[in-house]
Amino acid sequence: MLAAMLPDLLLGPFMLLGVEPMRIVPGITALVPFDLYGYPWSHSLVMTLGWASMVSAICRRAKRSGSTFATTRRVGSTRGVFAIAIPR
Repeated sequence: MLAAMLPDLLLGPFMLLGVEPMRIVPGITALVPFDLYGYPWSHSLVMTLGWASMVSAICRRAKRSGSTFATTRRVGSTRGVFAIAIPR
């Protein structure tokens, strides 16, 4: 789950640091005036594979060392997540 969210979490800091290109154009959208015209570091296919590989390596290393971070059953089951998010 973290590997899938990592590019979105990195986009904000990368924009603030000037790594990801963006410009402010008033009226470009109804909600925010940001023109996000390129994501070469956070959202490209090659970098997304790199981020996922990095998170995978960290989780494998933590699991081998017995850390509770990686041994917490991968955020339960999908059914459990949806049961919490959408009660019947």
